[in-house]
Amino acid sequence: RLVGSEMCIRDSTIERIIPPKRAYRFISSSVNTTTSIKENWQEGVNNGDTSTNFNPNPGYGTHITGSPSGANGFDATLTGNASMFYFNNGWQAISNTNVNTLTAGEPYRLMIRGDRNVDLTNNTSSSSTTLITEGSLFYGATTYNPITATTGGKHFSFIGNPFQSRIDISILTQANSTNYSTNFYYAWDPMINSRGGFVTIDLSDGSNVQSSSMNQIIEPGQAFFLEALSATPSISILEN
Repeated sequence: RLVGSEMCIRDSTIERIIPPKRAYRFISSSVNTTTSIKENWQEGVNNGDTSTNFNPNPGYGTHITGSPSGANGFDATLTGNASMFYFNNGWQAISNTNVNTLTAGEPYRLMIRGDRNVDLTNNTSSSSTTLITEGSLFYGATTYNPITATTGGKHFSFIGNPFQSRIDISILTQANSTNYSTNFYYAWDPMINSRGGFVTIDLSDGSNVQSSSMNQIIEPGQAFFLEALSATPSISILEN
């Protein structure tokens, strides 16, 4: 709503439906939260706390693992293997879910097994789920200039869509970027292969050779990789 010349945006509740496939997703938030990852994507509980109900809302939330005991907000597993990562010259496990909050456009790789009914002792158990994120919608414009990986003399940036709307990455790389490739971008399609796979998308026409349905449109909540042509790239995502 508009008040005088100021735009006032109230807290919003964003729901993202995830189809039933146990796979990694490249994911980001389109709101800035004041509450933790646990409060949002784990429905406020983990199976290492003192709660007696680890699935308060069937069909919602997911497990986020990273501790054999359930410390630091993680859901406990026998191995304690992590399931949520950021990227900095390789995948780095997040340190906790009970303190860290979500920032619009901050990208992650998250293994989504399904909702919190999924059996963590069964590596084939999966279901559909809906992830709920509550916070203030991002608006305005943002500029990214991260180099998150350098390998073989090439530079790459892991970037998340900060908006609760689609963006056309082919337009942004042509008009609003410096030192980023305008030829391709790299997505992760969770629906191909057994656990998903990388897809190289041609920015000239949105095509790919991996038989993926992905194209040049970045969905809300989606993260992706761009190749930087120097160590000082920049791309602006503008609100029209």
